[in-house]
Amino acid sequence: MNQMNNKDLILHYFELSNAGNIDAISQLLDEQVSYSSDNVGLHFWKENIINMKNTFFWWLKSQNWKIETIEEVSENIFKIHFLFSAETLDWESISRPWVESVIVHEWKLRHIEVRNI
Repeated sequence: MNQMNNKDLILHYFELSNAGNIDAISQLLDEQVSYSSDNVGLHFWKENIINMKNTFFWWLKSQNWKIETIEEVSENIFKIHFLFSAETLDWESISRPWVESVIVHEWKLRHIEVRNI
């Protein structure tokens, strides 16, 4: 992967999430990354977050994160509004808006916070 700017890195993270590519997502995460979400709680360290994501993706038959806006609110801190759509293994359809804040540090995702709108 060529050197990309921070916004491109975040866009790539969303593309990989849509593809369910956990191995490639892992390469974008800082070893000391933290992840906080209204749905899955608070997680620390890359290994724990990958385990959480494996469980989350296992529960879904399909998923799509559609970015509506992405804004750099300060240096290396981004706010992303998106619509998450999915179908679970139980055939439940999910579609709801979210807001995600991401901190990028040295070309890696250092903190991800996802909140319901």
